[in-house]
Amino acid sequence: MHSGEQVRTVVINNIVALNTGDAAILDGIRTVLAAAQIGPFTEQLIDKQAIAVRKYYPQARIAQQFLGATSQPGLLRKLMAKADRAGILPRLRNRRGWLASRHPAWRFLLEGDGRRNRDMLGAADLIVSTGGTYLVENYDMTSSLAQLALAAQSKAPVVMFTQSLGPFTGATNRARLRHILPQIDLILLRDAKSLGYLKELGIPLPQARIVPDAAFALADPARIETAKHRTLASAPHVAISVRYWAHFHGDRGQNGYFEAIRDAATWLVRDKGADVTFLSTCQGVPEYWIDDSRAAAEIVASLPDDVRPHVRINSAFHTPKALMQQLAGFDLVVATRMHMAILSLCSGTPVVPIAYEFKTKELFAGMGFPTWTQDIDTMTGDTLVAAIDNYLQMLPVLRPRLMDAVLANHSAAMAVGDLIRQVTINPS
Repeated sequence: MHSGEQVRTVVINNIVALNTGDAAILDGIRTVLAAAQIGPFTEQLIDKQAIAVRKYYPQARIAQQFLGATSQPGLLRKLMAKADRAGILPRLRNRRGWLASRHPAWRFLLEGDGRRNRDMLGAADLIVSTGGTYLVENYDMTSSLAQLALAAQSKAPVVMFTQSLGPFTGATNRARLRHILPQIDLILLRDAKSLGYLKELGIPLPQARIVPDAAFALADPARIETAKHRTLASAPHVAISVRYWAHFHGDRGQNGYFEAIRDAATWLVRDKGADVTFLSTCQGVPEYWIDDSRAAAEIVASLPDDVRPHVRINSAFHTPKALMQQLAGFDLVVATRMHMAILSLCSGTPVVPIAYEFKTKELFAGMGFPTWTQDIDTMTGDTLVAAIDNYLQMLPVLRPRLMDAVLANHSAAMAVGDLIRQVTINPS
């Protein structure tokens, strides 16, 4: 650092770092920012479960996000307690938080975490709303939108990092997005479908760009070049990531999905001599709302007796770096979690993806492989086994193309630094 050079403060909010996929996005953002030539900076994080995150990432400077999972109301606490018992506390708290974040005139409603978040964002030189899939109506968007609204009130440039978002059918969400998004300096989207959902809001957003997921910045180009020449082991090591899912369409549902995974694991062991490990990005964290290893345990318990000894469950928590080190040792990953797929690819390991949201289909279509993604709603054991079998047969031809696509996504993810530098030099 040159003597006297200003140290900027970068605030990254809307984080859920207990999810290793989201932590990988955060690490990708850090990698891009470090290469963006914006000068020296210090980092401040705002996470929806900050207290728990400090246990797993003790070195991080991290604050609790207001309206997040562990924020507690203070103003009119007795009234709020009665509202909680009546089942209306979340709606009341979210409405108050939204009003407080939307306009300075309502800031007197902010308290505790809200005031701390406001002050941190107000003092920032750059605000980054992390990438991910938090602006979709399967989830409550209030806390995320309130953070964006608070950020938009600051004098710092605001960047929404790589998102998959929409569709937006709720009138309240559409109104809030129409209010916030024109104030954001740079909106980074992972796919054309998300851009289409933004266009449906009917507002001009020339600052929107389609770029690869931030986690592709974590790829090591030298490792990827080497991976082009790997060959499939005669007794392959295969990782499978699974999850519970509450938004199935059609009749098969969770049981049908589990049956398909069970059939695929059985085929891999019996027909390919594989050792199978269930491993995922969301596991080993009691404070987080979901643990994929529990879903894995249900599937493994249903496996035939001759198959089960060849299958294990890795249920531990892993940081993105530690997970990538493990993924590099597999010959194939069957990935339901999208960031399990991305981190596998960034480790040089090929992937058969299973899509539960459009983001995974869009990811692999954008990489030039639109037909390989399996749909969680429609796949059966027969179709999943056939897809894996075909994939393995095609792998000698696919592998170089796939790794070239990973390298292209890595380069494009790193090039986002140029866009970041532009908004920091010439904020709107």
